[in-house]
This record gives sequence, structure tokens and C-alpha cells, in this order.
Amino acid sequence: TQVLQSLRLYYYAMRDVFLEALRAGEPESRMIALKTILNMKDVDVLPAVENLLDQEKNPALRHAALKVLWYLDAPGVSTRLEEVIQYEQPEIKLEALRAIRLLEGPEALPTVASLLTGETREVEREAAQTILRMTGVKGLQSAGRVRAWTDAWKSRQGRAEPTPDES
Repeated sequence: TQVLQSLRLYYYAMRDVFLEALRAGEPESRMIALKTILNMKDVDVLPAVENLLDQEKNPALRHAALKVLWYLDAPGVSTRLEEVIQYEQPEIKLEALRAIRLLEGPEALPTVASLLTGETREVEREAAQTILRMTGVKGLQSAGRVRAWTDAWKSRQGRAEPTPDES
């Protein structure tokens, strides 16, 4: 317990260093700061992490910042995740889809469904799996059956609750 308390006090003393690294540090320093923030679950620095996500061009750093916001349940993370799956690189979309699967309700389904065509195969598959999990559908083991179901679901999207045919 004393070791953990000492580490925590050390971290809080270093918080300014991490915040400066997020703002102006080299990519490696920013990555270390993000990982430390995540490990320490320091929600007080989430606004700085959001600023990094808004301004950073490096996909690896954007991915790490998104993960911090998701894992620490940042305020407004739901809206951020929906933005990310519309405009980001495939590897960041995959992370956002996994987060949406765990955090979101049915209101996110239209945004997720927009990824079923025109994306990389991996993103389309992750979007389909997200829709299946969020709607509670079971029994669609093959990729072809998932694609057929999601195509049918997408065509019914504007109607009331989807009623998938699993036969």
C-alpha cells in the first residue's frame, strides 16, 4: 500500500510534465504520457487528451488518445466515438467500434450501419458484429450470413425495430 501511495504521489508531482508532453512533446513522450494517464486512471487530464485527439495527425497517438477517453469514460465519449467511425483511419475505426459495442445503445446503430459498405473488409466485419451484438442477434456464424443479415437490416433501418430473419 505504501509503495502504491508513493507512486501515486510521484505521478501527481509529474502530472505537469505529462500535460506538457501532451501539448508539445515528441511523439514518444506523448505516447508515454497517454499510457501513464491510462494506467493511473487520471480523469483530471481528460480535457488535455481530447485536445491531443483534436490536433494530432499521428494515427498511433490518435488511437492511444481515443483508448484513454474510452477506457476512462470521458464525458461526451459517445459523440466522439460516432465522429471517429465516420472520419478516421481503419485501425482507429476498429477501436471505436469495439467501444461503441460496449458503451452505446440503439441510437448508435445508424452510424455503425453506415460502415457496412465502402470500408475495409475488417471494418465492415467489425461493424456487422457490432450491430449483431447491439441488437441481440445470435446464430450467424459465417461471414456471408452476417453480410446478408446486415444488408437486410440496413434496408429496413428507417422502420421501427429491426426484426432479423435468422432462419
